[in-house]
Amino acid sequence: MGIPKEDERGFTYADYAQWPDDERWELIDGVAWNMSPAPARNHQWVVGHVFRIVADLTDAGPCQTYIAPFDVRLPEPPPGAGQAGPAAEAGRNTREATSERNAQAGSPAADTAATASRGPDTTSSSHAAAAAASSHAAEPPDDAVTTVVQPDVSVFCDPELLDDRGAHGPPDLIVEVLSPATSYKDQTDKLALYERHAVREYWIVNPDARWVMVYRLTADRRYAKPDYYCPGDTAVSHVLAGAELDIARFFA
Repeated sequence: MGIPKEDERGFTYADYAQWPDDERWELIDGVAWNMSPAPARNHQWVVGHVFRIVADLTDAGPCQTYIAPFDVRLPEPPPGAGQAGPAAEAGRNTREATSERNAQAGSPAADTAATASRGPDTTSSSHAAAAAASSHAAEPPDDAVTTVVQPDVSVFCDPELLDDRGAHGPPDLIVEVLSPATSYKDQTDKLALYERHAVREYWIVNPDARWVMVYRLTADRRYAKPDYYCPGDTAVSHVLAGAELDIARFFA
C-alpha cells in the first residue's frame, strides 16, 4: 500500500498503521520522519551494547527493556498534567525549521512516498503519581494519536502501558544513539517531546565522540541541566534502582 498523500490535518497513528511494513517511520506531532536507510554499523553496535547492559539490569526486576523497532504511541497528556519546560519551548521555537528540514530530507508529502549537575533524583512521589494518572487515562482512538516514536532503547516499569502493538504511553527511560540523520531531531524535537510526556530519564549517546548526555526529570516535570559522561565515568540511573553504569561499556 502506498504512502498517504499530503493531508492538511497531519498524519495519525491510523495512517501510520497502513504504511508498508518494509518502511520505517516516526510521527512527531503529525509530522512524518523517514527512518530509512538503516543506521551505520557503529550505531547499531552501540545500540546493541546499551540494550544488553540495560536489559541485564531490568531482567531482575519489574521493568522491561525494548530495542527498536518498537512502536511507542504517545497520546497527548490531559490538560493540567504539567507545564511545558524549556526543552518544550525550544522545540516549539524550532518547529518551523524542523518541518522544513524534514521536507528537504523527504517525507510522505514531499516525495510522493519517499520521508545539571549530578545529584540525587529530584522526581517527587507526587510527580510520579501525576505521571501515572495521565498515562492511564483512557486510550484515544488511533486517528487521534499524532505521535509514534521508535526509541533505540526504552524501559517500561508499568506493564499496563504495554500491548500487542507496542506501548501506549511514555517509557520511564529512553536511550537514543545519535546518527547523522537523526542527531538534530534527537537533541531538539525529541528532547522537547520526551519532556512534555514526562519521560523520567533521557539518555543521548554519541557513538563517534563517545560521550553520553543524561536528562533527568525534576518534580516540576522539567528536565534539569544535563549531565555529561565519558568513558571512565560512572552514571547512576534512578529509574534502574540506582544502578551504576560504566560508560566505557557502551562503546566496548
